[in-house]
Amino acid sequence: MITKDDLSEIYKILNEKNTNNKYEEDIGLKMEKYLMHNKIKSKAEKDFIIKDSNYYIDCDGAFLDVTVIKKYINNSDKSIEALSTFLVPLQAALYHLSYEIDERIITANIQKKNNARNTYEQAIDDGKSVVLHEELLRGIHLLSVGHIPSNKEVIITIKYSMPVSIISETGMWRIPVTIGDIYGKSPFSESDDFCFSDDQQYANIHLSDIAKSKGISSPVKCLLNQPIDIKIKDISKLMDTSYSYIKLKDKNFKINILPTLNDNNNSDLSLDIICDISGSMKKENKNTDISLYNYMRVGLLDNSIKENDNVTLWEFNENIKRIDNDYQNSIYNLQKPNGGTCIGKALETVIRQSDKRDILIITDGKSYDLNIHKISGMGKRISVILIGKDSLEANIGHLALLTGGQLFFTDDTCGPVIKQAYNALRYKYAEKIEQLNTIKDKYIISYGGLDYHISLCEQHYLDTKITGLGLEYNYSQPKNITPSGYAIVNMLLPYFTKELAEDMCLSNHIVSYLTSLILLDNASEKQNSLPNTIKIPLMKSECSFSGPHVQNNYFNNSITRGISHTTHNMYIPDTCDITNNLLMGIDLNKKTSIQENYLHVLDTAYPFPKIKDIEWMKINNGDYSVLSNISHDILNDSFLKSVSKKLNVDVIILFLLILSYSSNDNYAKRFYRFYTKNMTDNQLKSLYDIINRT
Repeated sequence: MITKDDLSEIYKILNEKNTNNKYEEDIGLKMEKYLMHNKIKSKAEKDFIIKDSNYYIDCDGAFLDVTVIKKYINNSDKSIEALSTFLVPLQAALYHLSYEIDERIITANIQKKNNARNTYEQAIDDGKSVVLHEELLRGIHLLSVGHIPSNKEVIITIKYSMPVSIISETGMWRIPVTIGDIYGKSPFSESDDFCFSDDQQYANIHLSDIAKSKGISSPVKCLLNQPIDIKIKDISKLMDTSYSYIKLKDKNFKINILPTLNDNNNSDLSLDIICDISGSMKKENKNTDISLYNYMRVGLLDNSIKENDNVTLWEFNENIKRIDNDYQNSIYNLQKPNGGTCIGKALETVIRQSDKRDILIITDGKSYDLNIHKISGMGKRISVILIGKDSLEANIGHLALLTGGQLFFTDDTCGPVIKQAYNALRYKYAEKIEQLNTIKDKYIISYGGLDYHISLCEQHYLDTKITGLGLEYNYSQPKNITPSGYAIVNMLLPYFTKELAEDMCLSNHIVSYLTSLILLDNASEKQNSLPNTIKIPLMKSECSFSGPHVQNNYFNNSITRGISHTTHNMYIPDTCDITNNLLMGIDLNKKTSIQENYLHVLDTAYPFPKIKDIEWMKINNGDYSVLSNISHDILNDSFLKSVSKKLNVDVIILFLLILSYSSNDNYAKRFYRFYTKNMTDNQLKSLYDIINRT
């Protein structure tokens, strides 16, 4: 990354006034040496090394406590910002982040999400080492390690706790480490999105003595192209009551946790089964050569449907279709897999057209086409069977949690898991999820084939000591939360209002959509320039599938094409030469920033309510609709198009780079830092020339 100071230095070199021509060559050499010295290096193995990941596994009741330790080594001559987007189990509560360098260990603090991001960006600007852990979507996290010093080794440790799932009478904790191709436009910017590598990556698994004593088993070392499965055969060893403690501001609570198997009852099913027949269901098990699609069909035939059950089968890919036959024949009439995975469209259609109580969807879950908050408010309980080692639980699994449904996993054989899902669905609604701003005394949460009976009791922790004058009572410190307590708080979040959920996460140090973990190494040596930003890739899934259903999150000029401006009630002038106003400003005697010019142009050029700021959060998440719609003329101006072609960058990226350069917004600065990291020297100089026109 060449910083603003670097660009200023380049500008000075290029504009040096020399009366003697013999200095012209010296200026060129000086410029070349400066650029070579400050040239951005792309990621190379010798410059940045990630040693094998280590997973330390412990057990607390029915909950697995996972500690992940990774070592990063920066062998380059500049500081590095490492961005890692990765998967965390959906119901895992991430509660610890620490950073070790030069035998110093710094532990993260919890902050509100926006505050933590502000702290991180300010530390980057100040040249301080800083680490931020955020939840992008539930189940998808981003770890940003800023300013890893040159020629230093740092160790990052995270901890999370997760509940067990019952799969074919075996207890299992699944730790996802990669995914296959996902259908739909990613909601993340390129800096936040997943990236993948063909390089082999391994994890070492270490079981604690407690875990071993319970009969928990795991691989010792595994390749990170498929999930890590930790198993226990005798699930009765997990069924005991466990205890923990949680906090809420100035209150302390004791939690009793009793897991039990979902009890069977005789209620009839009122169920729509939605079957994924998208192209990704063609994937075959490498050991059996049987596709996920055929495993699903065989599993549906191996069922426990009863005479009075009311069950309808649906199939979906890019379209959704009801199969109007009896249950058995419907299975034989499923179409062969093809097309995209439009989960959201399928669910909304079934909910509108069916009056049944429950929905069970069988899918690999790999789709961004899903508005979970809209669908969760449509009144159906939705349960999910995720099939395949590279399935994605982040969106569809979160929807199940919000609607009171359950989430099940299977890699291949579906029959036992489908039976388990039917058993859970024979429940009448035990409790409709209703968000409250107070904590109740008792909850029953169903997950993975288990019911967790949770009771909470406020604790005052009175100590008693005897003196010569009688009894004295002194308040003692509350007891600490255990891994099971962290997990229970995370499982309770859907039952709380936003305010209560935020307070619970802040009080108990848990990462969520409202809170992040942030640590700042104040003892670190100050860096004088911005770090070189790199993305840490996941290993490609062993069953990655490439096909027409995949829509990657690439930037291209199609963003600005085919826009229906009438839907936005906008008037586009026939001729509108606003680019000069954008770059130079309306008043040529007054020096203004690109951002000020942009806002002025919007305020004067279009007859609609004034736009007071750029929605950088949306831009950061890959939503360019605001810019592409409002700024149609700017983005299609011939001058910017010509420059973008010369720089070999999309016109939208060019426009945002110009705009973000002069913005004080954290997301704007982050955008500028990330997208200039791989620009060539000539591109950076051209970009600077454009910026300098203001």
